[in-house]
Amino acid sequence: MERSVDLLLSCLWREEGETKAERLRGRSEDEWREAAAAAEYHGVGPLLFSTVREMAGTPGVPGDLLEEMRRKYYTAAARNMRLYHELRKVLDLFGRAEIPVILLKGAHLAEAVYGNIALRSMGDVDLLVRREDLSRTEEMLLQAGGEPEEPNRVIVERNCHFAYRMKSGLRLEVHWRLIAPVHACAIDLDAVWSRAQRMRSGKTDALVLSSGDLLIYICAHAAKHASEMRLRMLCDVAEILRCFAGELNWPGIGERARGWGLSRAVYVLLRLSRELLSAPIGEDLLALLRPEDFEERRFALARECLLETRRGRSAGTHAAAFLRRAGGPAGKISFIVKRIFLPREEMAMMYPAPADSWRIFLYYPLRMKDLLFRHGRPLWRLLRGDAETCCSAEKLDEKFRLRDWLLSK
Repeated sequence: MERSVDLLLSCLWREEGETKAERLRGRSEDEWREAAAAAEYHGVGPLLFSTVREMAGTPGVPGDLLEEMRRKYYTAAARNMRLYHELRKVLDLFGRAEIPVILLKGAHLAEAVYGNIALRSMGDVDLLVRREDLSRTEEMLLQAGGEPEEPNRVIVERNCHFAYRMKSGLRLEVHWRLIAPVHACAIDLDAVWSRAQRMRSGKTDALVLSSGDLLIYICAHAAKHASEMRLRMLCDVAEILRCFAGELNWPGIGERARGWGLSRAVYVLLRLSRELLSAPIGEDLLALLRPEDFEERRFALARECLLETRRGRSAGTHAAAFLRRAGGPAGKISFIVKRIFLPREEMAMMYPAPADSWRIFLYYPLRMKDLLFRHGRPLWRLLRGDAETCCSAEKLDEKFRLRDWLLSK
């Protein structure tokens, strides 16, 4: 484990302040700067500052670094305050239109789970609506000045949300699924809606996931991003466990996780949160939740992915990893052809022509050009057998296989 992540985890670990301060003594200024950089990378900068601030006079923390962390903390707080202000306007629109909506991820977690909106950074707002309400939702948002990011909003196997940019700058992701059906797991949305609970946000009421569904969904979301997992995702799990410690129905959570094909994701994220962040879940519960066919090597890989602070994330590397999975020459050719000649519905999401119009065929040459521009060089290096590209693609392919394993029965 890198020393920057080791120090960061030591700060995020929950224990008595004096005990923690004693453990942190002797850390150099360089280590603190590295830990702060790792915190930014993992999306937990505000949490790190909150911890350091609570331990007045933490030895070794440079004054200029502490001031920078303080500035970023209050910047995040101000940004989230503006975000919630705009979110409540959007929720009022849903209320007047009588469209049920559920707050997802950060919009729910920052206020109701963390209890301090500065501690949980948010880039946008995720909402869940019923599929049959998508048309009314779009009409409402467009009338309010929202602009869709996709040229055409078409439901396909690979997508689960549409994105809109409001006049205020607020970005909304309107989900009708929690996980896209391209993954092997399957969440019972009717059951999720039936268990949704009402939460008060300022002067506005909003629906949120039940505590058990929230825990499973956050674990599933982290698993979906196994190739780029961040400590913030693990902190979300740990905070949910602390916030709802007395009301989580563990037999029900276990049954749901198994039925939805998410038992591996739930077990791995819960175990990681206990081992790395002292999350309040006992060994006995983990033993009950452990899948029968669990593979320890997969857990070790998930832990390794989570603790990385440097990784290749270029789109080209991702394409090389997928091409590597395609097998021999015939498989690679088939993969390339399928990525160029996407179904018309998927093309319509990327290019400004309806799926049922002849004009969509005019964009296939542009699709080929776009792919060559974005992926041509790394794919050529992979096909030539470049050692570094092959190694990066192999590692990323392993992470994709981990994701597929986590999101399957």
